[in-house]
Amino acid sequence: MSRGLNSGSPDDEQQKDPKINIDDLDPDDLEYLIKKGVFDLPPQPLLEILLKAYFEFVYPFSPVLDRVQFLDDYRRGCYSIFLMQAVLTSAVSHAPEHMIVECGYATRATAQQAFFSKAALLCDFFCEKNQLPLLQGCLILGTAMVPRSKDKDVRYWFYNSVRVAIGMELHKSHVYLEADPQKSKLFKRIWWILYSRDIILSLFGTQNIRLLSDREYDIDSFTEDDWESEQLSERDLTILPIMSRGQKMYWVEYCKLAVIGARCLSSVKDHSDDPQTLTDRISAWRLALPDILVHDIQHPENLWSTVLLAISYRFECILLRLLRLWWRRRNASWYEWAKKKLQSAIFELDTITGRTWLDGTLLTLPLSFKSCIHTALAIHIEMALDESGSEINRSMSQLSIQRSMLLLRELKDDPVLQQAIPIFERVLVQTNLIPASLMTQAQQSTTSPPSSQRHDNHSSPSQIDSGADGAILQDSLGEYSLWFKDFLGFDFLDTY
Repeated sequence: MSRGLNSGSPDDEQQKDPKINIDDLDPDDLEYLIKKGVFDLPPQPLLEILLKAYFEFVYPFSPVLDRVQFLDDYRRGCYSIFLMQAVLTSAVSHAPEHMIVECGYATRATAQQAFFSKAALLCDFFCEKNQLPLLQGCLILGTAMVPRSKDKDVRYWFYNSVRVAIGMELHKSHVYLEADPQKSKLFKRIWWILYSRDIILSLFGTQNIRLLSDREYDIDSFTEDDWESEQLSERDLTILPIMSRGQKMYWVEYCKLAVIGARCLSSVKDHSDDPQTLTDRISAWRLALPDILVHDIQHPENLWSTVLLAISYRFECILLRLLRLWWRRRNASWYEWAKKKLQSAIFELDTITGRTWLDGTLLTLPLSFKSCIHTALAIHIEMALDESGSEINRSMSQLSIQRSMLLLRELKDDPVLQQAIPIFERVLVQTNLIPASLMTQAQQSTTSPPSSQRHDNHSSPSQIDSGADGAILQDSLGEYSLWFKDFLGFDFLDTY
């Protein structure tokens, strides 16, 4: 590891070192941070491989940086060490295995935990004074999903992001008018990333209420013209891939889906709209997708369409599940309607995820796509255990469960996904959906996260209490249920 702290000594190595103002740090704090290695980075060749992985696999699905500016700051040695450690936390999930070892880590999980811990310490000690990189770093860490970060989970980083963004007044249009055109476009993209994430976390039950009110912002819709105009040199292209129009339109359409999600979320809470209207909005959005996102399956731009459609069906599944819960004891016809629509939506989601395995793209897709498999699996478990369902539907769900578990095991090398597999296995064994004999000795020995990865049941007010008749394996999961809920995006252990 190379030291990324500029101490001002002429004898110190200055290559690619960020300029860090240490005057505000207590000497004991500084000594502690140095011992923790928070200013240390991989050697330049390895660091640039990680940056390339970040911009190729992570950035397209959470574009919170001005790519050219970030790269220029890095080369001039004036970048944010906090933001850099956050970027590396996300990048390491997509780095070549041999490079992880060359960086000095035994596994991908330990590497990710190390970079995450450095970024978290830099944040805790207020080493980042500039609001923009602080906001960007928090947004990146909020999507990293580091399993052992129980006290700094998705909500923690999102709440921090919202707090900083509101302090910067990114919800007010005058900020965009006063900023230069390049910065204004970055601010607008960051705002819509925050807005979209707020909708997703609220809809999936990860937070009780929305943090961004629709009545308190006056920002125009995100369009294709809101992307920066980039002039990439040959040197830039060694790290930054060219952004396609499909990638840009992916975010335009994702923001439109978030707006639909906000309307649906409001309607579900106050039950103000006909349920059919809610699903019709999503169907109309799919039909209106631009041609660049509805290419043939073999077209290179199909990647963006695949991810976008999977996320939309995941969203629809959650929406229909909420409607099914609401109508179960209130209106039998609407309950059956929601039940059938949910079966149809989950079939579409299964088809999309299965196709990515067949064409070999599953491993390259982002966590937002891979987690759709967990959502589908959780719903299939509910369906398979629903005694009111038909025998054929329950049997089909059991087949889908086996298929989903196979897909998850294909993703076992991912540090985050690795933690979910034994939890699902434990659920399936104790509900008799799969026999314990199908689990290998190694799998049986890892059926629960180690104690350092567990959540305390009282650690968050947003945990949903389970009903007596719907608490599937509440006893067996116990203290793991909150971690499980964080990963899935909703708690499938609650009342049917």
